[in-house]
Amino acid sequence: MNHNYVKVIACLIVSFSGYGLSFSQNNGPEFLQCSDTPDSLCVLDEGVRLPANNQIYLGEGHPDATSCSVHVTQTKRVQSTCGATLQYEVQLFMHDTSAGYILVPLTSIVVDSSGEAELMYNSEESPDQFINSAGIPYTTTCGDYHRIRWVVTDSCGSSTICEQLLDLYDCNPPVNATQDETYNVVIPLGCILILFAKDFDAGGIDDCETSQKLLRSFEPDSYQPTYPIGPCAPAYGVEVPWKIWIAETM
Repeated sequence: MNHNYVKVIACLIVSFSGYGLSFSQNNGPEFLQCSDTPDSLCVLDEGVRLPANNQIYLGEGHPDATSCSVHVTQTKRVQSTCGATLQYEVQLFMHDTSAGYILVPLTSIVVDSSGEAELMYNSEESPDQFINSAGIPYTTTCGDYHRIRWVVTDSCGSSTICEQLLDLYDCNPPVNATQDETYNVVIPLGCILILFAKDFDAGGIDDCETSQKLLRSFEPDSYQPTYPIGPCAPAYGVEVPWKIWIAETM
């Protein structure tokens, strides 16, 4: 009986030791790109777009309209040396706080013949209702980054984490409505008439700011909210076209 008992224990030790050796040789999946430099993105970059319910589409007064946020899709490529299957999840820490949002819940993915796989998150597919509706808000101040945490685990149970800072800024210009109306102004004899750009606005709207905060100018590259006419007018009784430019205050 003692002989058999010792033999069973020996088998268990050999089996456990073999597993431990295999585990220690695996360093876990490797992120092929994980940079310390923040990703600085706006709607001009691939994978970044305004939500379909942004106020620029629904209007400022719409109860479901969102503002100052974008949907983002990003990918990370990893390489694994253990098994054909990986599991990964992606979290968002807005403004680098401790409160996290789930962008991708625990998901399985199969590696290709070279042991590589592409991980992806799309904020529109987040299980969090706030994120999948409104998107991810802009980072409004210098150094105010979001933090994206990618966690990937291989078939041996080894995990690797990549944390990437994300800077989302507003580069979407305001949209001005087409103005078909003709304005008639009277210049007092011998006097100067001051035109105000805001009086000729056809209803500009922005993806982030309210229309009241938008700047109206007669010049595209500088803020000129007024324009004097007279005492020598460009023409009398003749229609003269004017261009009004709108810009954000941010």
